[in-house]
Amino acid sequence: MKSSFKNNAIEFLAIIIVFANIFLRLIPILPLIYFLVFLSLYRTRLIGAYYLTSYAMPILLGSALYVQGITGVATLLEVILFLFCLYHWLRKKTIVFYNFKNEFSLLLLVSFIFVVSSCLNTGGDYAPTKLKETTLNGLLVFFAYGFLFCNPHKCNYIRIGLYLILYSFLMLLLSTLLNGGMGPTNFLDFGYLRAQNLIAYEEDKLLVDYQHVGCFATMGLGCIFLESLKKGYSNLFMILCIFLCTIVSLYSGARQSIIISLVLFLLWVFSQRKEGASRFRYLIYLLVGVAIVFFMINFLVSEGGALNSVKEEGYLDASNRGFIMLKSINDFINNPFFGVGFGHFEFYGRYGLYPHNMFVEILCELGIVGMSLLVLVVVKPLKYLLKYEKACVYLFVVYFLRSMTSGGLDSNIMLFSYIFAVLSLKSIKRYNI
Repeated sequence: MKSSFKNNAIEFLAIIIVFANIFLRLIPILPLIYFLVFLSLYRTRLIGAYYLTSYAMPILLGSALYVQGITGVATLLEVILFLFCLYHWLRKKTIVFYNFKNEFSLLLLVSFIFVVSSCLNTGGDYAPTKLKETTLNGLLVFFAYGFLFCNPHKCNYIRIGLYLILYSFLMLLLSTLLNGGMGPTNFLDFGYLRAQNLIAYEEDKLLVDYQHVGCFATMGLGCIFLESLKKGYSNLFMILCIFLCTIVSLYSGARQSIIISLVLFLLWVFSQRKEGASRFRYLIYLLVGVAIVFFMINFLVSEGGALNSVKEEGYLDASNRGFIMLKSINDFINNPFFGVGFGHFEFYGRYGLYPHNMFVEILCELGIVGMSLLVLVVVKPLKYLLKYEKACVYLFVVYFLRSMTSGGLDSNIMLFSYIFAVLSLKSIKRYNI
C-alpha cells in the first residue's frame, strides 16, 4: 500500500496544488499547465506519453495554447510520439504489438462498413469529414491501447490514470481563465462548470467544455484499474482515486461522468466480495456505496443540480438532444434496413449532429443491416473481454456508458478500438509475458 502512494507522490502533490490553485490562484495558470504537461510526458515514458496524447492532452494543451494564439502544437506532438512508437515497434523492436494483424483487420472492417454505408446514400457534404475523423480517432486509440497492453513492463497504468485525473483538474483550472475568470464560488459549488458552459453557449464564448473534464477523470480511473493486470492495488489507494474522480466530475457537472464514477465504484465494491474481502469490510464498502448513491441522486435532481432541468421540464425541453433523438428514431423507422447513410443524418438542414446515443446513431445511419454487421464483428472480442479480462471491464464500462449518453461515432469509435486492442492480452498470456 505504501509503495502505491510513495511511487506516485509527485502526481498526488500536483493534484493538490492544482486543486488549491483553482480557489486561491496563487500560481500563474498557463505556466503551471505547461510544466505539468511536460512532467506527465516525462513520468509516463514513451508509451504512456503517446497514450495521453491520443485523446486527452491535445484538448488540454490545445486549449491552453489557443489562449496565446498558438494552434497545431498539440496535434504535432501527438504525431511525433506516434511516429516514435512506430519506430521503436517496427525498427528497433523495443516495443511489441502481438496479434496486430487480426485485431487491426477488425477495426478496418468496421471502417469499411462505414464507407459502404456512406457511399450507398447521399445528402450533405459532412460524410467524408465524419469518416476521416472516425477512422483517424479509431486508429490512434487502437494503437495506444495495443502498445499499453502488449508492453506492461514499459507502462505504469496507475501513473497514466493519475495524470488523466490531473488533466481533468487542470481543465477546471483553465476554465477560470477562459470562462470569464469565473471559478467555483466555494468548495461545494458542484456543477459550476456546466452552469458556466450553458451561459457561454448562448453568448458564443470560448470555454472549457465540462464534458471533457468528466471524461478525462473516468478514463483515468479506468486506467488505474488496469494495474490489477500486473500486481494489483491497495483498497485505500483505490478509494482515494475513486474520490478524486468523483469530486472532479461533481465540479464539472458532467452528468454521464458522475453516473459512470458511481457505476465504477459499485463494480469495485462488489468485486471485493469476489476477491475474498472479509464480511465486515465488505459491509462497510457496501454501506459507503449506498450512501454515495443517495448523495449523488440528491445532488443530480436537487435545485440547480445537473438533472434538475430534465426532472422539471422533461427530456425534450431540457435539451435539444431530445428532439435530435426523436428525429434519429424517425429516420430509422423510415429507413429500417440501411439507414440514411453514415454521416448523412440531418436535423433541419444541419449536418454533423448526432443523438448522443451510439446505438440510436448506428440504427439511424446504418440501419438494421449495418447494426447486425457491427455486432457480428464485435461479439467475439467482447465476449473474451467480459469473460477473461476482468480488469479491462472498468474502462469498457467508461466507454460504453459514455457512448450511450454523449458524443457521436467520430469519438465513440474509441469503444471499438478498445475492445479490439484487448485481444492482444490473449497473446501475452499465451507467451507468459
